[in-house]
Amino acid sequence: MKVARLYTIDLDLVQRLGRIQNKSATVNQALRKFLNDKEGTNLTDFTTNQLIAALQSRFDQYSPEYQILTTLIALL
Repeated sequence: MKVARLYTIDLDLVQRLGRIQNKSATVNQALRKFLNDKEGTNLTDFTTNQLIAALQSRFDQYSPEYQILTTLIALL
């Protein structure tokens, strides 16, 4: 659903936006990116293997922590 709203933006943005064909789509895309960046990353955005690999990268290859994570990956 689309809704028409009136917001004020800086003149330089209006001038730059004037050169773009689909202004609404551009504004929608920019706002979605802005709002998504504000929300940050959620752990549910990653698979279990990605999370374990990120943890593994923090440890030395020969450390007990690294070996435990390697075993955990093998069990999954």
